[in-house]
Amino acid sequence: MTFQYIAGFFDGEGCIGLYERKRKDNRFAAQFLIEVVQASPQERVLFEIQNFLAEQGIDFKIRSRTNSGLGYQELFKLYSTNPTEILNFLVNIEPYLVVKVEKARQVIEILKAYEPGPRGATKQPVKSATVKRIVYLREEGMSQREIAEALGGSWHQVKVSRILRNLTIPV
Repeated sequence: MTFQYIAGFFDGEGCIGLYERKRKDNRFAAQFLIEVVQASPQERVLFEIQNFLAEQGIDFKIRSRTNSGLGYQELFKLYSTNPTEILNFLVNIEPYLVVKVEKARQVIEILKAYEPGPRGATKQPVKSATVKRIVYLREEGMSQREIAEALGGSWHQVKVSRILRNLTIPV
């Protein structure tokens, strides 16, 4: 098993996602998700990838469920929602990606912006006025990219992603 193999497999079968999730306190937070799904009996490759990643210090989980749409075939998902694990994974496979390389680079850039600094320091929090402006623009139906442009930044400048990644926004 190698990162080159995993990159090729991930290019064809993987997914990089950013999802909103509702918290118990009815506020929303953003969450990255990296996943690869395989149906039984091809799940063995996911366990081999998981073992290789564990040897590299990258902790991914495997979950299974039955899919009635596939004749009750069992599906296996190798995944992580942990930002540190996702960053380590993407940094290692990014040089070998073809199809998902741009999306991986965007996620790497966002996650690297929030790595802890020396002695656990982190980047400055976003001002509450900026949060209120983003909430207003989101309610107006603007996309993340449009919001970033409205705030004077670009998609790659992480302003909107910072809000979505690190803050919860009351609904």
